Amino acid sequence: LEKSKLLIQTLLKKLVISKGLESKVEILGRVQGQEKDLIYRNATLVVVPSRYETFGLVALEALAYGKAVIRFELDSLKWIPDNCAKSVKPFSVEELTEAISVLLSNPEERKILSENGLKFSQQFSWDRVVQLYRDYLSKISEAKFDDK
Repeated sequence: LEKSKLLIQTLLKKLVISKGLESKVEILGRVQGQEKDLIYRNATLVVVPSRYETFGLVALEALAYGKAVIRFELDSLKWIPDNCAKSVKPFSVEELTEAISVLLSNPEERKILSENGLKFSQQFSWDRVVQLYRDYLSKISEAKFDDK
């Protein structure tokens, strides 16, 4: 797995260099803590070009930071309302490129998506998640099971 990650990073770096984008694109790899916080705070928008997601934590984090999100129309990301993220046809490089261009050049649309996403993300606070788990565990602990 580590060799695969290294290979992908190497190929991405070569692609960035071949396009003359080394001053605009930085391949970061895994980030966490204060470094991740700083990246989200300074981001203009967040692109989630995933081919597979179980939930989409990166997208949720971006929404919670009030960042406009661009995502593929995957079943696993459909929980994000259309008024909170720009959706593009899965794996369409052309549509993804267009969406990035549109949002980078349209601060008003970015602001609307950002504000809507921030409001939407507030329902996923840890306090709310804990309460939902408590309610669920309480409910199932009271359930009657048939021993047939």
